[in-house]
Amino acid sequence: MRQENGPRKKNKSKIVPPGEGPLPASPGDFVEEIHKRIDLFKIWQRLLKSKDNKIKQRAVEKLTEMRYKGAAALAEDSQQIIIDMPGPKRD
Repeated sequence: MRQENGPRKKNKSKIVPPGEGPLPASPGDFVEEIHKRIDLFKIWQRLLKSKDNKIKQRAVEKLTEMRYKGAAALAEDSQQIIIDMPGPKRD
């Protein structure tokens, strides 16, 4: 049994089986599916109680962002907008 904060040992790769079906279309539905299988509140509590200050800081930042910017702003983070894209070369 590995200690929670101890050094990691190299383990053989585990084969991950394919999913049971297609992923949910919306981010909210995806989170709900995950939460059905694992308690996300406990995961967030562990992150916020971490001894690593960087992990705690990132968790607080993400929760604050989720609270004040909402789900729409979080979805925008994954979109890349290129404003100054060069056009085609013309003769």
